[in-house]
Amino acid sequence: MDKNLLRQRLETLVPDATFPINPQYPEILVPDSKFHEFCLNLKTLPDLSFDYLISLTSIDWKDHYMMVYHLTSTSFRHTVVLKMRIDNRENPQAETV
Repeated sequence: MDKNLLRQRLETLVPDATFPINPQYPEILVPDSKFHEFCLNLKTLPDLSFDYLISLTSIDWKDHYMMVYHLTSTSFRHTVVLKMRIDNRENPQAETV
């Protein structure tokens, strides 16, 4: 599956996600309320099979945090950049995946 087809497939999973332009990998900004379910779909859907976490980091912006996951499928050799914004700076929390 090429980058454009992968993006189209991911758009069907979370219609209210945003897809910033990223020349290297499809990038997805998923609402925190749908993040865990979306990650579960990435792992378990047979045509996606994202099974390897390349990196996990967080960016501290002045008004929010951004969790950034780089995931790949070892079966299909596709990679995605998954982001989740955390607005609560006083008590930042993200559901574990």
